[in-house]
Amino acid sequence: MSDADWYSSGLRFRCREDCGACCVRGDDRSHVYLDSDDAVALAEHLGISLEAFLERHVRLEDGRLVLAMVGDRCTFLDGTRCRAYPARPTQCRTFPFWPRFLESEERWFELRSFCPGIDDGDRISAAEIDRLAKEHRQAGHDE
Repeated sequence: MSDADWYSSGLRFRCREDCGACCVRGDDRSHVYLDSDDAVALAEHLGISLEAFLERHVRLEDGRLVLAMVGDRCTFLDGTRCRAYPARPTQCRTFPFWPRFLESEERWFELRSFCPGIDDGDRISAAEIDRLAKEHRQAGHDE
C-alpha cells in the first residue's frame, strides 16, 4: 500500500521521449546527479570508455558528479530527444515520481505546466510509484 492515500489507485504518466522539457535547466531541475552505476551505463550506451565519458559529459559540483550542461540544456538533449534515453540516469528515470512531487495531488498536477506526460498514458500502480520514489531517495536525491 502506498504512503499517500491520494495516489493509492495509481497515477497516469507517459514519458514522451521526444519532449525534452525536463532536460532544460530550471529552478527545480538544476542538476542531474550521477552515481557510478549511472556513469558506467551511460558510457557503455555511448560506446566510449568511462574515462572519456567523465571527461566529456560530467562535471564535479559540490563533490558530486553531475551531467554537463550546454547552455541551459542537458549535454544529451538533441533537439527535443534524449540521445541517452535507454541508459538515462536514476534521477531522470524516476522522474516525475520524486517525493516532493508526490506530497500532494496539487503538487503532482502543478507538473502539468511543463510536463505533457502528467495524467497521460497508462496508470502506474501506487506500489511502482513508491518503488521509484524510494529508488530516487536511495540514489541520494534528497527532496
